[in-house]
This record gives sequence, C-alpha cells and structure tokens, in this order.
Amino acid sequence: MRGPTKKDDELLQTIQIGVNTSVRNRLAEHLNQSILNNPNDAEARFAFALFHWVLMPLVGDSQLKHKCLVEIIERSSQSIELNNEHWLALFFRSMVRLMMNDDADEMATYLLPTDYSGQDALDDQHRMIKIQEPIVPSPYCAIPYVQLAYASVIDDNLDLAMAALQDAVSSVLFAPIPHFGAMLRYPFLALYKKAYSIRYKEMVSLLRDWIVTFFPSQRFNER
Repeated sequence: MRGPTKKDDELLQTIQIGVNTSVRNRLAEHLNQSILNNPNDAEARFAFALFHWVLMPLVGDSQLKHKCLVEIIERSSQSIELNNEHWLALFFRSMVRLMMNDDADEMATYLLPTDYSGQDALDDQHRMIKIQEPIVPSPYCAIPYVQLAYASVIDDNLDLAMAALQDAVSSVLFAPIPHFGAMLRYPFLALYKKAYSIRYKEMVSLLRDWIVTFFPSQRFNER
C-alpha cells in the first residue's frame, strides 16, 4: 500500500508555497519535466496532480479550472497504472470526482473525461478498502468509508451512508492522522457540512467526534 508519508506533507507544503509565489510557472515546468525524465515514476505524476489541486482555487476562469480537474484525474490515473496499490492516488482522483457531483462549477466540470465516472470513483473506495485490509487498524482506514458515506448522502440514501461509517469501526484506529491531514480531511468536512445542513444529528455527532480525533487542530464555527 502506497499510503501517506512525511514526504507527502513536504511535497504539499512546497507546492503551496510555489503556487502562491512568482515561481508558479517554473514549478509547473519542473514537475512536468520530472514526468518526461521519469516515464515510469508514479510519484512524479502524483506530484503534478497535487500541483493542479492547489492551483485550482486560484484560477477564476472555468476553462482553467476544467484543465486542472482533467489533470488531477488523468495524472492520478497514470500513477495508479504505474503502481496499482497507490492508495493515495486512488483517494485523490475519487475524492475530486465525488465532489463534482455536488458543489462544483458546472462549466469547469463540463466534458470531463468520460472514462472515469462517479461509479468508477465509488469502485475506487472498495479498491482502497481491499488494499488497506492487510495493514493493522489505522486512522487512514476510515477514509474510503467516509467517501462512500458522502456519495450516499448526495444520493439521499442516509441509511446507507450511516452503514458505511459503521462498517469502518472495526478497521480504524481512532487516533490523529499523522500525515497528509490537510488533504485527507476534505471528505470528512464535506460530509459533516452535508449532515449538518440536513440536520442529521446522529451523523453530525459521530463525525464531530471523528474529526477532532483524526484532525485535532480542526475547529468548528457553526451558529
């Protein structure tokens, strides 16, 4: 299983700094050149996908956002082709695709690659669960179950959503997530926001407990 590591934290920090400064274009060229120089390197492609995720909120044009979304999915998919146990790339492309089904710029998501659908993103969750089965209970093991629950809430199937969260309990270590928490918290917060908006109190309470356990620095500001 290619799960999160300290190097991913360092990579994300480097990209965040680069994207927000004048070296953005040089960083993009460097990451692209790394792919060209290392055609069999899954990590080079994952890094370029991460670059486009960080870049996406900073571009206002829908066509540029569309380009970022395509790059995220395609580069993550290439990572998985090179390393079929790249759990983190599976998380990344499926998280982005599932969130398109809800709060997304319609123009940016128009004509996205048809070879990776919402159903494919759900299939990725089961693939992640299979990959993580051999490892001892870990806080990372909650991630695919939370994404499955999110997809079920979007489909208004609340019973299935809660069942997915309950299925996670036996394989999860309830402890702080050590690496890449800035990215891995997105599905939790998205699901929490949905549960809160529909006043699903049982799920809100469960998720609040999970979030403060997995991400101790997270704060809540509901009124």
